[in-house]
Amino acid sequence: MKEGRFQSDSGYSLLEVLVALVILLIVLIPAGHWLGKLLTDRIVADKLIAVQLAETKMEEMLVTGVYRSERIEVLHKNRKYSLRTTIHDFRENLILISIEVSRKQNVLTLLQRSQFRKSQSKMYSGEK
Repeated sequence: MKEGRFQSDSGYSLLEVLVALVILLIVLIPAGHWLGKLLTDRIVADKLIAVQLAETKMEEMLVTGVYRSERIEVLHKNRKYSLRTTIHDFRENLILISIEVSRKQNVLTLLQRSQFRKSQSKMYSGEK
């Protein structure tokens, strides 16, 4: 009697597994390339830098207690960013701090925070 393959054998053959891997790689390699390009795109990088600049400016104001409406230019990795800080005085002890970061006339981010003003903090108005 000749032994053959049982009908109840289940599972995938080596050839089926290899074909599935090739198909998976055909899909994943371009997707990985596209994702890498997306992460290194200059627009995304500009927005990340803008958020970092706005957060740094906000932290500086909160730590020092000096709240000033101003417009400054920042150079970061040979790229010029414009930071516009605006202070809105709502009540005697409540202010709204707005920091807008732009590059080449395009607004990249706007960071706002309401803050209770400490009695020793200094307020300056007007833009530079």
